[in-house]
Formats: sequence, C-alpha cells, structure tokens
Amino acid sequence: MYHRFVFTPSLVRLFLLAPVFVGLLAGCSVSGPSAPAEDGHVHAETGHADGHDHGPGEEQMSVTLWTDTLELFTEFPLLQAGAPQRFLLHLTHVATGLPFSEGEVRYHAEPSGGGATIEGTGLMERPGIFIIEPIFPAGGAWNLQVTTFAGTVILKDLDVHDEAEVHDHDQGHEEAGHTGEIVFTKEQQWVVPVITAEAVVGTLTERHPLQAMVPVTPDSRSDACAPVAGMLDAPPSGAFPKVGDTVGASQVLARVTPTDMSGESLARESNRQNLQSVRAELAAQAAQAAGDAAGVRARAAQLASALDRAERLYDVKAGAKRDVEEAQSALAEARAAVTAADARASLAQQALKELSGEAAPETAAGATLITAPIAGRVTKINAGPGAHADAGQAVFEIVNTEQVLIEAQAPELLAPKLAQPPSGRFEIPGTPGELHPVVPVEGGPAPWMLPYVDEEKRTVPLVFPTRNPEGLLRLGMTLTLWADGQDAEQALKIPRSCVLDENGVSTVYVMLDGECFQKRPVRTGVSDGAWIEVLEGVQAGERVVSGGAYAVRLAGTASGGLGSAHVH
Repeated sequence: MYHRFVFTPSLVRLFLLAPVFVGLLAGCSVSGPSAPAEDGHVHAETGHADGHDHGPGEEQMSVTLWTDTLELFTEFPLLQAGAPQRFLLHLTHVATGLPFSEGEVRYHAEPSGGGATIEGTGLMERPGIFIIEPIFPAGGAWNLQVTTFAGTVILKDLDVHDEAEVHDHDQGHEEAGHTGEIVFTKEQQWVVPVITAEAVVGTLTERHPLQAMVPVTPDSRSDACAPVAGMLDAPPSGAFPKVGDTVGASQVLARVTPTDMSGESLARESNRQNLQSVRAELAAQAAQAAGDAAGVRARAAQLASALDRAERLYDVKAGAKRDVEEAQSALAEARAAVTAADARASLAQQALKELSGEAAPETAAGATLITAPIAGRVTKINAGPGAHADAGQAVFEIVNTEQVLIEAQAPELLAPKLAQPPSGRFEIPGTPGELHPVVPVEGGPAPWMLPYVDEEKRTVPLVFPTRNPEGLLRLGMTLTLWADGQDAEQALKIPRSCVLDENGVSTVYVMLDGECFQKRPVRTGVSDGAWIEVLEGVQAGERVVSGGAYAVRLAGTASGGLGSAHVH
C-alpha cells in the first residue's frame, strides 16, 4: 500500500506538499491544489501499490521533490523509531531527464521542533537509485535533508512513530477512485528520457510564426572578376587562393597578364601611362607646394620675432611707433602667404590621393590585379593559374555570412499587430522549438518593416539584419521567424513542446508524482514560440511533460500499462 506525497517546487525552492488521491486502476495518485489542514501541514491520501514489489502487505510512502537542477522521487515504509528505515531514492537531472550516474548522497535529519540530529551517507545501488537507512532515535515529526552534488532537498514533517506505537493504517484516509492515471516507472523514464517543466505564471510576449528566408545580398556573396582578358597567375605577394581560404576586402587574389595587344588592351595601356604621368606631375606639384609653405612659414616666424623686438623697444622709449606698425603689417602678409601655401599643398595632395584611388591596381610589368570585393571565404574558383580569363569573367566566388539578412513575410492583416520596430526570434529547420535571438549588427541598420504590400502575396516584408557568429543561418535557407506582438500579463505558461495534438485536441501529460502521470486536454492561448499560454487544464506549480511525452502517451495506451512492473 502506498501513501503518495507530492511536493511542488518554486524557483525560490519553496516546497508545498499537495494532496494526492488514490488511483484504483493504475495504482498511482492524482495531485491537485489543497489548503493546509488545521495543524498547518498538508496531508496525503493512502493508495494501493498494485504491481510494486515491496513485499506482501507492506505499506509504502512516496514523496516527489524538485529543485532547479534535480528531481527526487523516494519511496519508504511507514516510519518507526529505533530501527533502520529504508529510503529508496530515485535521482534525476531535471534538465536532461537522465539518472544520476555517480557520487553519493548525504542525509541530515532533525526533529521539526528541534533536538538531537542524525546524519549519514548513502551509496548508489545502480544509476539513478540510491539507498539511505537512517535510524530515528525517537518518534514525532522529523525533517530529512538529502544533499547531492547537484543540490539539496528537504522532506518536511515526516511522521515517525515510537518503537511501541502502532501505525493506524485506516484512520483519516478516504479512498477516491480516478481514471486516466498512467504508471511509468523511473527506470523506463530514464531510457526515453522523460523531462518535465513547471507551469509558471509570468509575462508572455505573443509571437507570430512567419515564413522567412535568408536572401543573397552583395554584402554576403560576390564575385571577383578579371578586369581584362589575359592569363591568370598568383598575386605578387603570395600564393593563388584555395577554396575555403579566408580573405579580406580589397585583398589581392591574383593577377592577369594580357595575352595580346587588342584595341582594348592598347587603350588601357595608354590610359595607364597617362595616369602615371599625371601622378608624377601631381606628386611634383605637391612637393613644391609643401616646400613653398615651409618657406613662408619660416619667414612668418622671423617677422614675428622682429615685431616682438620692435614692441619692446617702443615700450622703453627706445624705438619708434612706425617701426612697430611696419613689423605688424609684414607679419600679417607673411601669415596670409602661409595660409595660401598650405591650401595649395593640400589640394595637390588630395588630387594625387583621389587619382591613385581610382586607378586599377597594377604591377610594374603592367599586369592587372584581381582584388576581393568583400571580406569572407573563397567558396568557388572558376579558373586557376595559367588559365585564360575573359574580361569580366568571374574567377573567384566569395561568401560572407558573419552578417546576414532575414526577410520574413507578414500577412497584411497581421502587420498592424506586430511590434514596431520589428523584433523577434528565429527557428531553423531541424530544431523545432529551439529559438535563437536576432543579434543586431553593431553600427548597422535596425530591423524594419517595408512600406508596401506585395500585390500577389498580400504580405508585408520584414527585414532583420543580424549577426551570425555561429553560422546557423545559411544563404538561401528557409526558416520560421517568430515576430513579437503584444504582451500577455500574468499568463500561466508551459513549454510549447508540452502540448501534443491528439486528433485535433491539444493535450498535455501532467506528472502527479515521480512515477504517475495524467493525460489532460488543455485550452491554449498565445505563444512566444518557446512557451505557450494555458487557459484551462493545468494549474500553476504542476509539472508537465516537456520531453518524452509520446512515450508517456504510449504507456497510457499499451495493454496493461508499460509501467505495471516495478521491481527494485
């Protein structure tokens, strides 16, 4: 016979003992909200342990506790002082649903009202199952603290009877039958594995799933082309690139040596020579202007000293005022000449710089260089060293997906309900339910909604520039963009993966205790892609299956139940 206790945790590790009821068909209990009894504690109901091998006529208690990192499901007999009391501990990682596979557990027990304490350790019997056997020296209410490397849980107000006291198995117990309970043992759950999540209340941002793709842009894929027809060769400063090489913007990739003197080549060579002549002339003019500026600057410095000397002589009545005025006039003219000379030098330097920037990169022999139009990786090479390339032929393909665009299509009726400026998360094929943030491009444009409606699709495009450091987004990929809408305040929410569609009915599986589940239809509300609002069918604090729900469903439909045999 079982006494089922279910502890519901909160994020602050406040454990509330909720009542459970007898499951006559499957031998497990149903949990639900309840008010504490007059003594301040929540009591449990007694149930039969059909299919559990604990010895004939032996009554068993069970408790389920959760923290943020671990789940404890423990079974133990009606507790008696003065003799070892066997606690069978099932320890599960909350995040993965897998059993603890190493380490030991420590326990510490003390009377609820204070007094002498006991403590000890327990070792792993097999993965996930640990045994402790505390000896309570006296009867009464005890708190038992169990500590593992993943956290600590406390079994509060355990009822321990004195050695001479006999448990009254029937007093205060009322049996109530329920249907729909599913027994699924911990050993079977660990194989799947089964993962649960707590139903919590909080703000939920409604997100709308939109069809989206990663378009190709000039900044994400570009070709490096041969400016003229000729033979390809490695660049002067390095080896010919290979597929997979990372290159920088404007990096020299190869050189092209013209193979004939066609009209185009002759014109290009003439232009090259003219440009070299102009550059040389501009360089000479820039040097002359810089020299002139330096000369007049030195002259101005001399005149400044002469003015200073004339002013000092005039102050001591040893010089004439006319000398001061002449020095001031000469200095003003010199400073004007400095300004004009600096302007001429600056114009000459700017003209030389602009002309150099417009010219195509060339080698001393007149071969033209091919440079990378964008930074990225070389993904395709259409011709190698020694091959002939036509003018304008794409020689290298370069792709950069460090920063990409996500373009989504919002139905025109939905567009007014979306957040402005647009925001959201994306979901890529192959990992449903796993949402990734749109990472803004530093210094780049913000997401925006285009100011028009596609006439055929009747959709409004949304564009999200995003960084892609992990390479999850690939050019041409189709995906789902979960666009933010309105916020739902104080929504009861569970992970979206908890909800199954069973013949058109939204269904979840609630863990009543460690090895007992219940199937429930639910009415859902808004979703943010990862979480979904539950309007009816689940209460705050209950644990809902978020991973392995189909296995729990199978356990409920299989003849006799997959969890009917429970042997430790």
